[in-house]
Amino acid sequence: MRDAVSIIVPLCNHLADLHAAGRRFVVHPSALTYGKAGTELDLDLASELPTHIRDRAAVAPECRRGEKGDACSSVFSIGAMLYELCTGEIVGPGMKRPREAMPSLPPQFEVLLGKALVADPKHRPHDLAALAQALHHLAPAGSMPPPPADESHLDHEPGFDVDVSFSMLPPEPAAHSLR
Repeated sequence: MRDAVSIIVPLCNHLADLHAAGRRFVVHPSALTYGKAGTELDLDLASELPTHIRDRAAVAPECRRGEKGDACSSVFSIGAMLYELCTGEIVGPGMKRPREAMPSLPPQFEVLLGKALVADPKHRPHDLAALAQALHHLAPAGSMPPPPADESHLDHEPGFDVDVSFSMLPPEPAAHSLR
């Protein structure tokens, strides 16, 4: 978890800066490079849809349909890459809940992934800075603190809750009664 946070939190900040400058791109693992500031996006590699199955699994559904990615799309891609970093598996049919694949993950991590992996962008958060802040809180020793952000923006604006029923994460297992 700590290693994943050390990679993803600075990447979220980098992507947020690129989006704030009006850049649109398709985030996937093969478009990432390691530079002076840590993990960064290679904009040339992020200008096209990837062909490798592991890269395509990290691409937001709207980008697979041909749209250039915005911050909301990047939130999905970050969630997919976090899922793979922490479980060793890719997002898609047959995927397990994160804590099923890796029981030591904190429950809050599963909540964050559930929000990030919402397939419909209208129901997915769009604030990469808030995502970075929330992830940093899960493993503070993993990275330098990101710039301050309002974590409530993980649910868009006040009064809007991300509908995790649209999440690609499988539903939680039903509780078994002890009769």
